[in-house]
Amino acid sequence: MSAERIPACAGHLAALATPHLAEVVETVLREPGQDLDALVEQARKDARAKLRGKDLRTIMGPIDDMAQEAFQIASQLCNDALIEAVKDQRVWDHRRTARTRRDLLWHLAESHIFGWMRDRGMNPVEAARLQEKGEVK
Repeated sequence: MSAERIPACAGHLAALATPHLAEVVETVLREPGQDLDALVEQARKDARAKLRGKDLRTIMGPIDDMAQEAFQIASQLCNDALIEAVKDQRVWDHRRTARTRRDLLWHLAESHIFGWMRDRGMNPVEAARLQEKGEVK
């Protein structure tokens, strides 16, 4: 299995999660006092509902012990990327639209994932190719 499958999968998971996470930020800004943990958990559930096994198999290859371990690493990388993205103050700017907030979250998460790849000497072109194969159409 190519090591680039991990960041490709993390990117795919982040792409599924960012619209829901943008909605969480919007809700918290619009209605202060909301239970952020509950909103984030709901966003995770909504993103997981869009996750298709076919897409994961396309990105990760045959499902075996190594692929399952790689998926766990990819999930953690995605979570770390999204946590870092939400910490960015630009995400919380009241002037942002839902679309620009979503796009910013995605860009920030993707930057975190690319940094992770760069630190490990991985090929971002191969990761992008693998991620495109698994994108939800």
